[in-house]
Amino acid sequence: MSALKAEDLLGAWSLLTYVKMRDGEIVGYPLSETPRGLLLYTPDGQMGAYLQNGLNPPLVAYGGRWSIRGDVVLHHVSFNSDNERAGTVLERTARFESGDLILQTPRKQTAKGLEWLELRWTRAP
Repeated sequence: MSALKAEDLLGAWSLLTYVKMRDGEIVGYPLSETPRGLLLYTPDGQMGAYLQNGLNPPLVAYGGRWSIRGDVVLHHVSFNSDNERAGTVLERTARFESGDLILQTPRKQTAKGLEWLELRWTRAP
């Protein structure tokens, strides 16, 4: 796989799936099996992420600056809908599959196994 480039991410992305993974298997749907969302990356380094549970709340929204380190996209959070993540940096490992953008949270070892969240985005029409 070639190195992740800023121009690969620029623009608007629509959320296709948002799943909780454990040891490589889907074990849950944090925002239902039909989540909705929009992810924006601008050329001047701004980003915004907006996710909701199908057609109903909860709505998760955050934004700030973004940067790339290797195959990791860093979301430097300036604001967040629940204020808990403001001032933090969210790391998302990025890869492309069939033109879709796959973002994964860092993997964590739990008592049940190795867990992470995985979001699949497609270019917004």
